[in-house]
Amino acid sequence: MAKRHNPPNDNDPDHTQTIPPVRPGLDKVFRAVSHPERRRALRYLKRADEPQAIDDIAAAVFAETVQGSPTDRQHLSVALTHHHLPLLADVRLVERTSRGFVASTEATPDIVHVLDVAADYFD
Repeated sequence: MAKRHNPPNDNDPDHTQTIPPVRPGLDKVFRAVSHPERRRALRYLKRADEPQAIDDIAAAVFAETVQGSPTDRQHLSVALTHHHLPLLADVRLVERTSRGFVASTEATPDIVHVLDVAADYFD
């Protein structure tokens, strides 16, 4: 008689399953850092000592761009919240904290260094 294979039981405290993290592809990382506002946000978060509120990130990114109206800054904050920061989070360059703040990850300094070297060479 053949043995039956039982799937792992998530309720079994003796059973642990480790799923290795999936690394984002290089093309996805390049897409994520292709926008200047995302690059500015990464640089700001790299310099920050602690997780930052989205409004603070927006203020820093806005300060580095051509000055506009308060409405432009609000649009930037919305774009960071709903588009730019989620793209960076998808490739693990930023992460949201439990309090809703945004923090750099261990990969952020390396990618910012690469971007700075590329900017020196190509800009």
